[in-house]
Amino acid sequence: MKEEIITSEKTDSSPASSQVYTTASILKMTIPVAIEQLLNTSIGMINMMMVSSVGSEAVAAIGLVDSLNMLFFNVFTALATGVMVIVAQCRGREDFEGAREAASQTYTASILAAALTAIPLLLFGRPILDSLFGGTELGVREYASIYLFASSITYPFIAAAQTAFGIVRAEGDTRAPLVSSVIGNLCNIVLGGILIFGFDMGMLGSAIGMMSARIVSAVLISISMWKRYHWRGYEGFNFRFSRACMMPVLSIGVPAGLDSMMFNGGKLVVATFMSGMGTAALAANGIANSLFGFIGVPGNSISTITAPIVGYFFGARDYKETKNYMFKLTAFSAVTLGVFCLVLYPFTPFLLELLYRPNPEELDIAVDILHIAMLFQPLFWSGGFVTPAALRATGDVKFMMVVSMCSMWTMRVFGGWFVGVQLGWGAPGIWVGMCSDWVVRSIFYVHRAWSGKWLSPELREAAENLEKATA
Repeated sequence: MKEEIITSEKTDSSPASSQVYTTASILKMTIPVAIEQLLNTSIGMINMMMVSSVGSEAVAAIGLVDSLNMLFFNVFTALATGVMVIVAQCRGREDFEGAREAASQTYTASILAAALTAIPLLLFGRPILDSLFGGTELGVREYASIYLFASSITYPFIAAAQTAFGIVRAEGDTRAPLVSSVIGNLCNIVLGGILIFGFDMGMLGSAIGMMSARIVSAVLISISMWKRYHWRGYEGFNFRFSRACMMPVLSIGVPAGLDSMMFNGGKLVVATFMSGMGTAALAANGIANSLFGFIGVPGNSISTITAPIVGYFFGARDYKETKNYMFKLTAFSAVTLGVFCLVLYPFTPFLLELLYRPNPEELDIAVDILHIAMLFQPLFWSGGFVTPAALRATGDVKFMMVVSMCSMWTMRVFGGWFVGVQLGWGAPGIWVGMCSDWVVRSIFYVHRAWSGKWLSPELREAAENLEKATA
């Protein structure tokens, strides 16, 4: 895979200058992503607050559907991951035509894959929900059926948006995704609020607001991408895919997608454990997830820009800077998460009461969940998620997949079941399993980055020869 990726590298005797990504330029990329995620998370919290007015059953239903959605999203987000890495590597070796071809064909393929994924959910959504979450209350499943149908309709738009986000971020543009996401989510709040409170449409109003956000965001980012790059294949979709163009994308995207699919499949299994713990536990878990998304904004923002930066240096054959930025970005993420958790930890109960108005039982469970997560996140989350994002940017995806699958099913699934169900810890016990998964991932991924085994023997030898030649 790695040998194929670098076949069109530049032939100059030295790697690209690391001055391309100065501290200022990294911050310039990170800040829009952080603002985007902060606003998206804030809007998601507002949306959850609006839904909470419908009742705990509606909150629990969205949590169940989101766990199912994330499993299917991986069918097309895998392509977005692959094309982001390939475009970044092409930029590093100044293969701009290769970047355009990969972007054009992957954009089309992701939409087709998403449409095919949505069909079974549109036709059999309710039976799927009944089989997976039959232990939940009937009202929860009724709401979940409405939300799942609406969500499935938007799959092609999610695929288009995620692929376009990856493409433009690989080019160093993080402002266009910010603008399109903010406008789309504002549509969600405005339309959803009108339908929920003005027309008393309940869950249906929330679902329509969600649909508007995804459609508007996809259209805006796609228009921005077309205007900026004018990639071949966008004037009438190009359905004639080139094997030479798509194989590098798939070589990265498929293992990453399988990794993510198994990861979210495990989360879905964990959600079935949660469904038997009662509506209060489900609602508390949904609330905790909503606030936890806000706490994780710094880490997720840095993880988002990691692949474009590390992929650029890897494509430019600057392997020293490739490794340096793996650890710089991981450390930066850990520090920022530590600050967030330190500041927010004592105010967790107050924030939950202010934002979500949970009943006392839900509040106690949500506080326990978040306090557990805040103790583990600064130390282990970055190594478990930022570092592998950097490793994937070098094409080192198989190792990521194996570690992720083993850790997911042993720690998060079995460990969560043992602590949460067998030991009777309930929902907080499920999160203990999740945090132990972060620990294991972090140990293996950081060691992999430090060892340099992400660099194939051939590339390692070439790098050593280049250092000798330029010494």
